[in-house]
Amino acid sequence: MALYVRQLKLGPMENFVYLVGAEGARETAIVDPAWDVEAAQAAAEADGRSLTHALVISITSTACRRRSPWAASGSSPTAPTCRSSRPSYSAK
Repeated sequence: MALYVRQLKLGPMENFVYLVGAEGARETAIVDPAWDVEAAQAAAEADGRSLTHALVISITSTACRRRSPWAASGSSPTAPTCRSSRPSYSAK
């Protein structure tokens, strides 16, 4: 099976964002969306594709404190949830 992969350099830190899906299908996943979700969505649409899934591999606490641009775009089926990956300990 052929695979559609497109790499984009987006956001103020020029993060790499990937669009991935089956060749010939419209459904496309976005991997590690950076700050400019609108540009990623426009790139997918220019290729005749539709963003249907998101895989967020890394997110910083700074990004969690701000409103997610992914959620703000209204294009995400579910906005990412920020939770600490560190276990919490309480001093006794």
